[in-house]
Amino acid sequence: MSEDARYALWLNRLVGNNVREYRSIVDAWGSERAAFEAAAQKKPVAGDDDALNARMREAAREEKIDKYSKWLRRHEIQTVTYLEETYPPLLREIYDPPTVLFVKGRLPHPDQLTIAVVGARKNTRYGADTAKALSFELARQGCCVVSGLAYGIDACAATAALLAEDNPCPTLAVLGCGVDVAYPAENEDLYRAVIEKGAVVSEFAPGTTPLPHHFPKRNRIISGLARGVLVVEAGEKSGTQITVGHALEQGRDVFAVPGRITDSRSVGTNRLLRDGHAKLVLGVGDILEEYGFDIAGGEAERKEPDLSGLPDLARRVVELVAVEPRSADELCQILAVEVKELNSTLTSLEFSGIMKQLPGRVYSL
Repeated sequence: MSEDARYALWLNRLVGNNVREYRSIVDAWGSERAAFEAAAQKKPVAGDDDALNARMREAAREEKIDKYSKWLRRHEIQTVTYLEETYPPLLREIYDPPTVLFVKGRLPHPDQLTIAVVGARKNTRYGADTAKALSFELARQGCCVVSGLAYGIDACAATAALLAEDNPCPTLAVLGCGVDVAYPAENEDLYRAVIEKGAVVSEFAPGTTPLPHHFPKRNRIISGLARGVLVVEAGEKSGTQITVGHALEQGRDVFAVPGRITDSRSVGTNRLLRDGHAKLVLGVGDILEEYGFDIAGGEAERKEPDLSGLPDLARRVVELVAVEPRSADELCQILAVEVKELNSTLTSLEFSGIMKQLPGRVYSL
C-alpha cells in the first residue's frame, strides 16, 4: 500500500462511505496526508463538525493505520483506493465513485468484459432459467458477471457464472454491507463460492450490517463496474430500475430480455424495450456483438447434439440440459424418474461425450 493510499484508508475509516464529505476535506486541505497531519496537530480538519474533528484527532496516529491494515490483512480483506492504479477504471468514471473499495477474492482484469445481470428478487421460473442460461454463456465466453448477490435473479446469475470453469474471474458481487458479512444468510454458500473464484466488493467498511438505504447506493457500483447491464425481469418500480437509472446516467449499455405482457415482473423490462432505453436480447450474441466478440463455440457455431438413436430418457435429459446446465436432483424432479435409472442415463451420456459433469453434480452439454 502506497503512502497516499494509507492516508486515504485513514480518512475513509473516519467518514465512511460519505464520498462528498471525504472530497470536501481533501479539497480543503489539498490531500489526505495533509488532512492527517493537520488532525495530528489538533486542527479542526472537518470544519464545525466537532464530533468528527475529535475522532480525527484521536485517530491521527501512524500506529492506528498500521493496526487497521493488519486487521484487514488478517481477515483477508483487500483495499483498493481511488488513488491506486489497481482501482477499477470503469468505476473511476462514475459520479461519486467510492473512495475505497473493500475486496474479498480477486478483481477481474481491467481488460475483462464485465456485464451486470440484474432482475427481480421474486422471479419466475422463466426468469431464473433465462438468467442462468445467459450468465453461464457470458462467463463461458470470458466475461465477468456482476450482480448484487441478492435473492432471485442476482443469485441465479452468480450461480450459473461460477460453472464456467476456465474463466479466471467468472463473477463479481457488490454488497450492501461489509464484505465480511454474508447477506442474505441463505446465500452464504454462494457468497463463499464467489470469493473463491471471483470477488465480493463493497464501499461499506467491514462489519457494516445491511440496511435498506445501503442498497440504492450499492446499485450505482453494480452498474459502474460493468460495461453493460442486462435486465432479465423487473417490475414497474424496483431496485432493478434504480440500477438501470444509474447505468443510463453513467453511459452504460442497457440490455433487456422481453417478458410476457401480462406478467407484472416483466413490466419494467418491456417498457425499457418499448421506450428504446434497452437493446432486445434473445441470446448472448445480442450482448457480445456490441463489444466485437467472435463467439467462440457460441450460439452460431455450436453443433446440436445428435439425438437419433438415443433412448427416450437420454433424449429428454439432453433436451433439458441444452437449455441450461442442470443438477441431477433437478433433472430427477423434472423427469419424475427413479434416481438409479437417471444415474445410469447420465453416466452413459458422459461416456458418449455428449454431456459433462460440473462441480455439484451439475450437467452441461
